[in-house]
Formats: sequence, C-alpha cells, structure tokens
Amino acid sequence: IVVPHLKPDTDYNFQVMAEFHDGSSLPSEITELHSPPGDVECDCAHACSFEEEDDGSLKSTCFCNPGFELAEDGKSCNPSEAETVTENIFELSTETPSTGEGPEEIPTTP
Repeated sequence: IVVPHLKPDTDYNFQVMAEFHDGSSLPSEITELHSPPGDVECDCAHACSFEEEDDGSLKSTCFCNPGFELAEDGKSCNPSEAETVTENIFELSTETPSTGEGPEEIPTTP
C-alpha cells in the first residue's frame, strides 16, 4: 500500500481494516513508522525502503511490487516470469468505517 503526501521526518501509525460484505471487519496490527527527512530521494520505479548507514545518513533501496523483479539498473521493475500477476482492486479510505465516507478504489498493478 502506498500512502501519498506524508510529511517528512514525522511519526505515523497505520492500521489496515478489511470490511466484509456481511458487515464484519478484521483490523491489522498497528504499524509504526517514521517518514524519512525531506532531503532523502527515492527515484525508484515502484517503491523504496530506507536503511540507516553507519554514519547516520539514510540510503534508499529500490524494491518492486509482487509479480515484478528489480532490473539490472537497480531502479526499474520488470514483470516476473515466475509469477502470474492478477489485478486486484482494493478500496482505500483514510476515514474510519463509522464516518460513512466512501473509499477510493485504486488498482494494485501499474
């Protein structure tokens, strides 16, 4: 899941909740993260993770979505031969279920 527009150098707590057609729901564990400072670049095709170097600086490392493999350039992603990619649509909402706000549908593959 990609969450756009996070503020740099900020602590966040995320929880994903699946809502089923019968009205029941299943929440995930809460994930805590700290967004990288604004001066750290991510020029990866799909996504990147950040690792702290020995000197305290952050280094970005590219990774690809499921069904793709990292290309030789270390930034691009190519479809994986071994996996069959299926497109799924997830409904994503930043609102709680009780607000009645409609979720936004986003594709999980480019």
